[in-house]
Amino acid sequence: MIFVDSNKMTSAESLRQIGAICVQNNLPGGSPSWLAKKIGKYLDDRGDFSFIKCDTSRCILENGFRAVCEANGWAFLKTFDAQDKKFAFSPQLKELDKINFAIVKYYPDHCELTYAWTMRQMQFIAQNGWIEYKTRMTEE
Repeated sequence: MIFVDSNKMTSAESLRQIGAICVQNNLPGGSPSWLAKKIGKYLDDRGDFSFIKCDTSRCILENGFRAVCEANGWAFLKTFDAQDKKFAFSPQLKELDKINFAIVKYYPDHCELTYAWTMRQMQFIAQNGWIEYKTRMTEE
């Protein structure tokens, strides 16, 4: 993920960074004002799930995100083959074990359903990026 601190760059540099974010996250191009309005507000809040209205879901997602970060599991989730394996019933994988250990530490009350849902949310973020996740989750 590319982060932009617009206070520290020229507008040309900011536009190049935003363009790179669009390419990286498969977002459509557009005018600079559209880009700034549409995705500019999502650049510095990676991992902030305050837009999730349900307190329990927000807590689960925040703790799942924290666990994946702690386990350095983003690359693993990006390439995990969801067709062949399910998170809850996967053979023992070192990368998944690290994530699971951190998840249990931060949120020990998972059942199979909440665990699988959380991991699919984290996998979507890993594969599509924070901006795409938040854009989809906040669309009206």
